[in-house]
Amino acid sequence: MTCSQWREIASDHLEGSLPHDRRAEADAHLAGCGACRADAAALRGVARALAALPAADPPLCLGRSD
Repeated sequence: MTCSQWREIASDHLEGSLPHDRRAEADAHLAGCGACRADAAALRGVARALAALPAADPPLCLGRSD
């Protein structure tokens, strides 16, 4: 797997939604690529920060049907 290929599946890899064989290929790439490991760590940090944000209420106009 190349770095470019890893970037294409990075979100799916971090969400755990890849098929087992594809995940194993991505894990092997990460084991040997410091740049992609750093990218993965940054993406996990962004995901944690987003998950910590409070839920926003939609504007009232979005809930109206008139």
